Amino acid sequence: MSVKSSIPEGEKAKYIPAMGFDLLTPLYDSFVKWFMPESKFKKHLIEQGRIQPGQRVLDLGCGTATLTILIKQAHPHAEVTGLDGDAKILKIARRKVARAGVEITLHEGMAYQLPYSDKSFDRVVSSLVFHHLTAEDRRLALFEAFRVLQPGGELHIADLGRPNKLLPTMLRESGFEQVEERSRFATIFGDLLLWRARRPVEAVTGRFSVANGVDRPRPSDDAGPSWQSRCINGLLRLLPFKKRWASAAVVQERVRRLALRPASYEPRGLGRGIEVSLKSVAGWPVYYTAPSANPDVGAYALFLHGGGYINEIVRAHWRFVAYLTRHARVRCVVPIYPLAPRATAKDVVPAMGTLLRKLLEDAGPAKVTVVGNSAGGGLGLAAAQWLRDSGYRQPNGLALITPFLDASISRPEQREIAACDPMEDIPGLIEAGRLYAGDLDLAHPYVSPLNGDFRGLAPMIVFSGTLDLLYPDSIDLAAKAPAAGVPIELHLRQDQPHNYALMPTPEGREARAIIQRAVAKD
Repeated sequence: MSVKSSIPEGEKAKYIPAMGFDLLTPLYDSFVKWFMPESKFKKHLIEQGRIQPGQRVLDLGCGTATLTILIKQAHPHAEVTGLDGDAKILKIARRKVARAGVEITLHEGMAYQLPYSDKSFDRVVSSLVFHHLTAEDRRLALFEAFRVLQPGGELHIADLGRPNKLLPTMLRESGFEQVEERSRFATIFGDLLLWRARRPVEAVTGRFSVANGVDRPRPSDDAGPSWQSRCINGLLRLLPFKKRWASAAVVQERVRRLALRPASYEPRGLGRGIEVSLKSVAGWPVYYTAPSANPDVGAYALFLHGGGYINEIVRAHWRFVAYLTRHARVRCVVPIYPLAPRATAKDVVPAMGTLLRKLLEDAGPAKVTVVGNSAGGGLGLAAAQWLRDSGYRQPNGLALITPFLDASISRPEQREIAACDPMEDIPGLIEAGRLYAGDLDLAHPYVSPLNGDFRGLAPMIVFSGTLDLLYPDSIDLAAKAPAAGVPIELHLRQDQPHNYALMPTPEGREARAIIQRAVAKD
């Protein structure tokens, strides 16, 4: 633990202690404990923060560090910092941190003049601080919180409602989006409210590197989506893609129809110069493609198609397989895995892991990359986790295109993104996840691999777009992987829809070129 001060002498002179007078500072913890539902609201505040391993958290106005310590105990792999303007209360905090035996950094500083560089934290939390500030200092503190947050980072505030009735407006004026009241608790001083707000995600094409620490995504140098992308987005809104995911009933009806009349999975649209063969592996049809000119040489790509675990491989997937085969000159392996609800995650994931293990054995020293889109991305990640847990070696890399990583789709911001998503909707995706889960919980790593262990996995490249309601999970993946020592490269593009990497747009061509280089023989 370390403590330092960054408060100018003039600012120290006008600082008001938490209890109003220095003499009362030692009573602060007892006062909050007896007159506030402290354990309940602070537990809610921590839970709504959804802090991930490796993330950096600032407790703004940490006081005696009660909340700071609770955060660290709940999330031991997060990097937690506390800041307060009261040197005397920080002495109490220092003693409490030492007794708790946790590693926390404490700084002395003012909320409206934070001693941190831009984009330093993933979460900023604050408890019972803002009602102490003047209106002007409150605005400055919010601007400062916005400044030190990463794009996509979140601010979580617990404070009294009446003195902060303009706080939601101030949050929006400071640049925050998705401002919402999450919980409310009755106290003798009036209602205590919990707010959440997020710094908007910038258009990024970034790389996360473990060798030199974790580099955050850097802003893309493009001026927005291409005209081709804007046209595609407009067309997608006119077509019935989103209606297929509008409700659980719609998904159930589609599953019923597909059971009566299964869709074809045979290769379509491959074009010339590609050899195709079909084998049965553990009862699954598995297709193999290779360049006709040299079919027995080159790296391998295991391609896992999307479709929400209920839809069969389609022509667009086969055209992408043809692209990889022809341009990367790789041998593609395309398993036609059984669909839900006939097959569920508890059987599909181990079977896919076994197939991948056999491919790695047969490939010998040749490069093997798993390429999965949407549900196939989630299945590929789950199979890699199974492979690691079973004691087998990893593939050379994972390329995940708008992956379906968390079947619960429970984030508040996903509801807002869904309103703009031209292809998918939440009720249908949750139902598809439920069908795929079968007897397993939706949170099980086979179903939601974002909840799995990332240690020892292969390096990853991930593609996502801000019009895809699944993209917040890719951001979380890009935080969890490097925290576990796994290199990851995230390409997040502004105003791109689900599966944009497979679309005939400049952004899609750029993504395909990156994947081509990733899977090609070194």
